[in-house]
Amino acid sequence: MPSKPTFTALSHDAGRGAFVEIPKDLMKALEQDGEARAFFEKLSPTHRKEYLTWIAEAKREETRQNRIAKTIQMLKNRRKNV
Repeated sequence: MPSKPTFTALSHDAGRGAFVEIPKDLMKALEQDGEARAFFEKLSPTHRKEYLTWIAEAKREETRQNRIAKTIQMLKNRRKNV
């Protein structure tokens, strides 16, 4: 049986040819939800960065955690944009 691919903590930003680090709290949430994770991995770098920026712009920890929860739900609903 093939091994399960490991989830990378980096997201490629094609526009700049750079990699953007996925925050640990989002990575943990994605690892706990295979459906959301699979869709996130299929997103274009631009769409991934949009989610990452939206989460990073939260000023309060409570807002950040709410955005992570909403991100997981939106990804499960196969929504590409925030």
